Amino acid sequence: MKTYFFSDLHLKNDEDRPSQIFAGYLESLAANSSRGRLCLLGDIFDFWLADHSLFLRRHQRVVTAILNLKKLNWEILYFEGNHDLHIHWFWRHRYGITVYNSAQYLNFEGVIFRLEHGDLINLNDKSYLKFRGFVRHGLIRPLAKILPGRFWRSIGDGLSRKSREAGSRRPIAASELRTMIREHAERSFLERPFDVIVTGHMHVQDDVEIFVKGRQTRSINLGSWFEGPHVTIWEAGIFQTHSLPN
Repeated sequence: MKTYFFSDLHLKNDEDRPSQIFAGYLESLAANSSRGRLCLLGDIFDFWLADHSLFLRRHQRVVTAILNLKKLNWEILYFEGNHDLHIHWFWRHRYGITVYNSAQYLNFEGVIFRLEHGDLINLNDKSYLKFRGFVRHGLIRPLAKILPGRFWRSIGDGLSRKSREAGSRRPIAASELRTMIREHAERSFLERPFDVIVTGHMHVQDDVEIFVKGRQTRSINLGSWFEGPHVTIWEAGIFQTHSLPN
């Protein structure tokens, strides 16, 4: 089965160009492709929390495109990121789409994948790790649904702005990010072996074969759409990354 991987699109609303490109691509898959597998590895939206109608209104076309693939019996796997949180309230409870909030080991046609958003790759980012622990705390889970969408949108917009300001003040070289990605792959492989690990979050594309204690595995980071819209496709053991037309 052909598998399509996306991560870190950071879609803001249906009117922005990346959203139109993504929705259009999914619509073309629904019109022209046989059944496939769609893997969304987090931060698809710049901010989405729980099942508030405000976020649905922002992203109606993209949501419809995803749900149309499900109607065509596509397998859809959505991994929470750090910009799309507690999304099980919407995607799983309403529409039965599989949602994960941690790394998963999945067998695709005999190949063992470890899939995750990747926000635990940088273990030196203590402030983010504290934030992650807070927003995923059991007490926040019900509040995510109870408090109004406008409240969460204002918090999400503020956090996104501060995150990007912090990144511009303390940029990390792409080579250092790739080192973190590969070290995370090695640590993860030692915990439990896999054939391929696919991650996002780090906003840098990386695809490398690595050896851990004499065993070969592959680490792929999908990068982000800030460098341009693209899709990574896996079929019959072969990965290909394609740019999408602007």
